Amino acid sequence: MYEFSRFRFDPENHLLESEGTPISLTPKAFEILLVLVENGSRLTTKEELMRRVWPDSFVEEANLTVNISALRKQLGEASSGQQYIETVPKKGYRFGVPVSQSQVDNKIISERSILPSEEVLQQILPPVENGPFNIDLPFGKTIKRRSWLLVSTTLVGLLIVVLGAWGYRVYRNRSTARLNA
Repeated sequence: MYEFSRFRFDPENHLLESEGTPISLTPKAFEILLVLVENGSRLTTKEELMRRVWPDSFVEEANLTVNISALRKQLGEASSGQQYIETVPKKGYRFGVPVSQSQVDNKIISERSILPSEEVLQQILPPVENGPFNIDLPFGKTIKRRSWLLVSTTLVGLLIVVLGAWGYRVYRNRSTARLNA
């Protein structure tokens, strides 16, 4: 259990509360917040965040930027006017307010118990449509669909070229046969 400013952050129960009111976060925003809170005021590089939040996927840095922006909107500003998430230009991010960690049942929650398994997430998350503006697709679905589209488009293009070349050759052979006759 983590506490900062007016927030209570319970990774085990996947819960962020502000003065007792639950705050809704996407799974990726939740994971980003967890990494930042765990690191406290220590700089967390963009690469580290992307590796921890999207471990089995290749994603663009824009995914991280969009999720950080959404997280900032949900958190607002601290009472001191300070941002909860500070940007360190060209490096990464750091959590901008002090974080205290409390114990639950006399045990500190381990990272292994915080993060749900991939199977659990697939059961909880609704199916995601792959649209042009959909950035946060879990488990690399974007890459697989783009690869499939690229391969199929390439094969169709190759088929058109081969058929065109074959048709031209047949046409040329017939034209040559007529001239010889």
